[in-house]
Amino acid sequence: PYTTLFRSLEKAYQRAIRTFDTWEELGRSYIIGRCCWTSHPEERDVLGFCNVVKWLLKHPESPWVKVKLK
Repeated sequence: PYTTLFRSLEKAYQRAIRTFDTWEELGRSYIIGRCCWTSHPEERDVLGFCNVVKWLLKHPESPWVKVKLK
């Protein structure tokens, strides 16, 4: 249900603001963690992840641009 989703998103957001100072820092951490998490080289699309993080940091429609982390 919607309320469960909203609670999960709010919980993740609260953890993010406690852990990271900027969206850029969160993005870098995600890329590093995602690359370390998988043992299959074909799942380590580092360039793809970097492009997604770049878009999230710069595009006017990105939630990371619209909602400040702190």
